[in-house]
Amino acid sequence: MLGESAAFRTLKSQLDKVTKSNGRVMLTGPAGAGKEIAAHYIHSNSNRANAPFVVVSSASIEPERMEEVLFGREDTGRGVEKGLLEEANGGVIYFDEIADMPLGTQSKI
Repeated sequence: MLGESAAFRTLKSQLDKVTKSNGRVMLTGPAGAGKEIAAHYIHSNSNRANAPFVVVSSASIEPERMEEVLFGREDTGRGVEKGLLEEANGGVIYFDEIADMPLGTQSKI
């Protein structure tokens, strides 16, 4: 991320504060605003930088499969398949277009 404007310095300062926390962060803005870039910045400057960064494209997952994709599944023939939340364990998971995720799944997260 490069920039010198006052708005950019304010944004970077806010992101730097978040990198030191262990809380959830909600990045909002219109399409193309750079939310995923900001999420990568947070990840790479946090104590989770050496752990996975997993992107979940909520719009591309069929609503009836969302929970299976996120939480994994256990099948007698296939065994245990990890979900994206488990893959991101210790790292950062970025939900893109979370408004496209079923409301029931949003509440479980």
